Amino acid sequence: MTDRIRFSRKFVACLTLSLLSTGAILLIGTPPRPVRIPDTLIFSFAVLGLIIPLAGLPVWEYRERKGLINTTTIYLRIQTCIAYLTGFCISLFGWKKLFHLQFRTPLSIADLPMSQLDGETLTWYYFEHSYVFGCIIGLIQITGAFLLFFRRTRFAAALLLFPVMLNILLVNVFYQMNAGALLQSILLTLGLIYILFQESPALISLLFPAPQAPNNKKVLLQWLVPIVITLIGFLFISELRHRLPDRSRIYGRYEVTGISVNGRPLPIPVDGNKDSILTRVYFDLDNVCVLEYNSQNRRLLASYTLEKSTASESWTIKARFPNKTVLTADISPESEHHLWLRGRLSDDWISLILQKTRD
Repeated sequence: MTDRIRFSRKFVACLTLSLLSTGAILLIGTPPRPVRIPDTLIFSFAVLGLIIPLAGLPVWEYRERKGLINTTTIYLRIQTCIAYLTGFCISLFGWKKLFHLQFRTPLSIADLPMSQLDGETLTWYYFEHSYVFGCIIGLIQITGAFLLFFRRTRFAAALLLFPVMLNILLVNVFYQMNAGALLQSILLTLGLIYILFQESPALISLLFPAPQAPNNKKVLLQWLVPIVITLIGFLFISELRHRLPDRSRIYGRYEVTGISVNGRPLPIPVDGNKDSILTRVYFDLDNVCVLEYNSQNRRLLASYTLEKSTASESWTIKARFPNKTVLTADISPESEHHLWLRGRLSDDWISLILQKTRD
């Protein structure tokens, strides 16, 4: 006669095994595959992997009640399967990093401006910049996955892998990675949480050691010192933040939708036109003004000052560029997302209508 295991624990174990089985099959079946396998077969195996562990739960419960099986042995075997599946999938991602099958961005995409890239492409491009860093993450995943296969080192392996997988999960969530990557990171993080939960007494004792005999003065000091140090850090950063220049009232990226020079209107260049005509203006961080002449390779940068006019709802901007170009102009709001700039750009009188496209 063996000890009974609560149904809730058996259900969690079977559900975790079910989800990880499905995730492993989908991971193996994700193109490109080393072996040509029909998608219908991959989907069928994934469905079976999802159903079988949960379908076996009533059978397990029934045979346990009849005393026909050693329920502890089955429970431990399911835990082993969960650890093996988690380790196998994590090791696959580790090997992918070493063989440079992850963090690959097409050249045609990598050459696009950052503002045109989505979160997933930006993340992929950033991590691709350092192959060595990717290898380090991959080696940690492979090492931790290998240690998951042994019961004696399983808890240490889960402790090693959990911060890595949690970080990957957060990146996948907040940088809008594809649904497949997000699903795999969720399942593998849940697998590690399940393994850690099985060793919860050891985890609690490791993270929260038993307190020593209480000493009121010592307890007060132990709380006071961290609070004071944390408060000092907060005040330091808060004061530093207040010393940084705020965004100006006209901060943003503006497209030139109308331009005239010395009273003569000029046509706005269309795509492919190489004329050196002012097409975009940035009023950027730290009061930096950027004039872009129909190409990112033709830019003028300078710091600017902005003074509020007392007589009207306008500002006066002044900027001196490295090529001795001087901008002195009045800026007034044309509408919620439009500015009207009128003044002098070196020896020319200019008038610009600026449409804000990003802030």
